Amino acid sequence: MLQNMQKKVEAEGEREKDLHEKFFCYCKTSDASLGKSIEEGSAKIPQLESAIKGAAASKEQLGADLVEHKSDRTEANDAIAKANKIRAKEEAAFTKESTESRTNIKAIGRAVGAIEKGLGGFLQTQEASSLKYLINNTNYKFLSEDDREQVVSFLSASSSTSTSSSGEIVGILKTMKEQMEKDLAESTAEENEAVTNSKALLASKQKEVGAATTAIEKKTARLGEVSVELVNAQNDLEDTQDALGEDQKLLRELKANCATKQKEFDEKNRIRGEELLALSDTVKILNDDDALDLFKKTIPSPSFLQMSTTSKQLKKQADNIITQMRNTYKMNDVKLDLISLALKGKKVGFEKVLTMMDEMSALLKQEQVDDETKKGYCNDELEKSDDQKVSTERDIKDLNGNIAENEDSISSLRNEINALREGVASLDKQVAEAGEQRKEEHQEFTQLVTNNNQAKELIEFAKNRMNKFYNPNLYKAPKQAEMSEEDKLFVEGGGELAPTAAPGGIAGTGIGLVQKSSGVIRMMDMMVVDINKEIHEAEMEEKGSSTAYNDMIQDATAKRAADNKSITEKSAALADAEESFENNKAEKKAKSTELVNINGTITNLHKDCDFLLQNFDMRKEARSNEIEGIQKAKAVLSGADFSFVQVQSHTKRLRGQ
Repeated sequence: MLQNMQKKVEAEGEREKDLHEKFFCYCKTSDASLGKSIEEGSAKIPQLESAIKGAAASKEQLGADLVEHKSDRTEANDAIAKANKIRAKEEAAFTKESTESRTNIKAIGRAVGAIEKGLGGFLQTQEASSLKYLINNTNYKFLSEDDREQVVSFLSASSSTSTSSSGEIVGILKTMKEQMEKDLAESTAEENEAVTNSKALLASKQKEVGAATTAIEKKTARLGEVSVELVNAQNDLEDTQDALGEDQKLLRELKANCATKQKEFDEKNRIRGEELLALSDTVKILNDDDALDLFKKTIPSPSFLQMSTTSKQLKKQADNIITQMRNTYKMNDVKLDLISLALKGKKVGFEKVLTMMDEMSALLKQEQVDDETKKGYCNDELEKSDDQKVSTERDIKDLNGNIAENEDSISSLRNEINALREGVASLDKQVAEAGEQRKEEHQEFTQLVTNNNQAKELIEFAKNRMNKFYNPNLYKAPKQAEMSEEDKLFVEGGGELAPTAAPGGIAGTGIGLVQKSSGVIRMMDMMVVDINKEIHEAEMEEKGSSTAYNDMIQDATAKRAADNKSITEKSAALADAEESFENNKAEKKAKSTELVNINGTITNLHKDCDFLLQNFDMRKEARSNEIEGIQKAKAVLSGADFSFVQVQSHTKRLRGQ
């Protein structure tokens, strides 16, 4: 039995060695895992702090930009309203002046025609009176006072006295008409230029309003995105800091507990060695020849001598250390729980000719008007298309930046979620391993208690048997067993059962031999005491291990819930990032198609407009010269001979003035 105890102690040593190797494998893997987690957390915190700082700065800048864009839009709208009022006044003044000029030109034209055909009753008409009034009351800088008095005098005279001077008067009136037409043309040109300038100004301001509105919309949307990114980054930073602190704490505790376990293991090996030595010595003593002779004389079998005392001091020390740490430092952490369990891991006629000349002049003028209109259209459309191109290219660039940011966020969130899921899976595995270990320990405990109780019974039986022989007065007789059928028949047939053996000893007193047996009996009593002590220690250790296992399960459950919560939050952030990524990709695709269409529009505009724009001044000058030649030819064909000469002299005189 003592030899069996030796084997049991050696087997316990092998089991503890195996447990120790598994535990230190856990120490190494957990140390590497926690070290990697701490390194990643330490590297991630500055990145998150930088991201938070950048997002906060972007948010502040976007807010300032929105204020500026709104102010710019308000100023542009005010400028548009002011320009519209000024243009309306100028247009009203031009309309009034041009209407009067056209009326006067027509009146002079009719007067010239009437005078050229013959005075007739012209001087007595209302038109002559109106013309007279016009000349008297209108200050024409190109009409001298002599000419004015001559015309007024002509219009005031009777037809019989005015015929001789009608040719000169016609010349003067034609000069007036031409000058008035010239002035009207100049004022019309000025009005057209003012209209063009006003349109350009309005287009520019409207463009500013559009650009500001677009910027406000984009930056408002971006401000919302940045705000969300800032909140997510702040939450991520907080989670990372908490996880880093927890990992650092676990690493410190892991190193400390692993070192403690090593010391405990070394101490257990020393004590176990001493225990094996004591058992070996005891077996040697009991196997001595004299002892064997004595046992042969006193008991039929020396099986009880194979029992020996086994100590669980190392397990008790471990339990005491864990209990002391929990009570002293109030530790309640899943890692500590796992360590405390030792094996837990964790984008044909003259009239017709003159008419034709007039028509040609009108046609040339209309062509010039058309060219000017088209020029304005081309310039406006090219500028508009160029602006759209620049804006679209800028949008595509911004979208590329947003897409890159989305990709970075998605990659980072996926890595973090995967890491958390791996951590949860690892924790579940460790908890399962801890459960298996707890089951094995409980089975060992149950087997230990059963074996020890059996050993106690065996020792007590051996003691009682020895007392029957050596100390009959201490002998406890077994309950009277009923006789077997065979014994009953034997007795009924007159036979007698063998009597109980008489007490032995020196001279029938049992004294001398009792002294020789007393050491063995005391040894048996000590063995029973040690067995009871071992059972008590095993029960306390089982209770402590069960409590530690339950605490570990509670802490692991809390840790798993926290990690799953973080996974849920990061998964929601990932879904938002992926949605933003897809929206930005779709918008970029639409912008790219828009850019292709804009480039096509610009190409078509250049094909349609470049010749006109490049030759506009030359075409305008050529038409002007052509119109001037037509007018001179028309004046010659009109047969104004003397009148024409007079007109020329008046014109030269006016020019000389």
